[in-house]
Amino acid sequence: MLDCSKVCLTTMILCALTLPAAAAPCPVGDLNGDCVVDMLDLEWFAFQWLDDSCDERACADIAGDEGVDFLDFSRMLSNWGRIGAPLTISEFLASNSSTAPVDPSKGQLLDEDGDSSDWIEIYNPTDRVYNLGGWYLTDNSGNLRKWCFPSVNLNPGAFLVVFASGKDRAVAGAQLHTNFQLDATNPEYLALVGPDGLTIAHEYAPTYPPQLTDISYGLAQYATTLVTTGATVSYKVPTSSDASLNWTALTFNDTAWDKATTALGFAGAPTTSTDVGNPAAAGSFSVAAGVYTVQGDGTDIWGNADQFHYVYMPLSGDGQMTARVVSMTNTNSWAKAGVMV
Repeated sequence: MLDCSKVCLTTMILCALTLPAAAAPCPVGDLNGDCVVDMLDLEWFAFQWLDDSCDERACADIAGDEGVDFLDFSRMLSNWGRIGAPLTISEFLASNSSTAPVDPSKGQLLDEDGDSSDWIEIYNPTDRVYNLGGWYLTDNSGNLRKWCFPSVNLNPGAFLVVFASGKDRAVAGAQLHTNFQLDATNPEYLALVGPDGLTIAHEYAPTYPPQLTDISYGLAQYATTLVTTGATVSYKVPTSSDASLNWTALTFNDTAWDKATTALGFAGAPTTSTDVGNPAAAGSFSVAAGVYTVQGDGTDIWGNADQFHYVYMPLSGDGQMTARVVSMTNTNSWAKAGVMV
C-alpha cells in the first residue's frame, strides 16, 4: 500500500509541474512559509503523507479532515507555482545622467564604479522578510530567467536598488547589477519573476512607456500637490483652427495663453445676443429656469434690410427647444418672430 501511494504521488507530481502559474496572496498549500507553492512545500507534504495527527503550523492537512490525503494534495495542486509575495518593481530609471558629486535630494545616484547606471527598485510592502535568492529580473518576456538574484533579504517596508547596468554582478552584500540595461527611447518589457522562473510577481507589460532623462517611473506611493489652490496658471480654449497637440511638447511656450488662478473648471458655451441691422429699439434677452425671454424690434427680415434681435447658443448632439411667441406688434406686414436652427 505504501509503495502504491508513492507511485501515485509521483505521477501526480509530474502533472503538477505542467500547470500554469498565477500570482495570488499567500496561497493555500504554502507549507514552509515562503508564500510560494513549490517543491519545498511538496517535501513537507510527502513527509506528512497519511499522517492523521499533524498539529504543527505547517500541517499538510489542508482540507482539515484529520488526515493528509489526496484531497489535500488536490488542493495543493490547484495552487501549484503560485506566488503570494506582493513584491513589486516600485520604481525604475531608464536614463540616468547623474554626475559626481551627487545630490540624493534630487534623486541622483551613481553605482560603485561612479557610473550613472540605470536602476530598478524592488519594494516589500508586507510585514514579513522575503529572501530574494532565486528570484529573477528580466527585460525579455521570452526569457523570464534572464538575471537571478543572490541570497539577499528584503525586510518589511524596505526597498532594494538593483543597477540595470549590464555588468552582471550578483554577490550578496554588494551592489547588485543585472546583465541587461534599460532603454528609454525604445520601451521594453520589465518584470520581477518568482523563484520558479515562471510566475510573474510584477511586470510592466507589454512595455513601459517612453522614459525621460532623470525622471523615474513606477507606482504611486506618496502624493505631492504640484499646483495649489489659487496658483496662477496658463490656459487656452482652442478653436477648430488651433486645436493641435503641440502644447503637449516639453518645450512648448505658453506665454501667449490666458492667465487665471486655480481652480479652473469646464462650463457650457456662453449664450450671446445682438441686434442685427438698425432696429428702432435695442433688443434684449434673459434666462430663468431654462426659459429664454427675448425682446426685439425691427421692421423686416429680408435681404439687406434685416432688422431683428437674435440670441445664439451652440448645441452639440440631440436637443429639443420649444418656441412660443407671446406677442408681436404689427410693425410691418412682413414682421416675423421664431427660431432658426
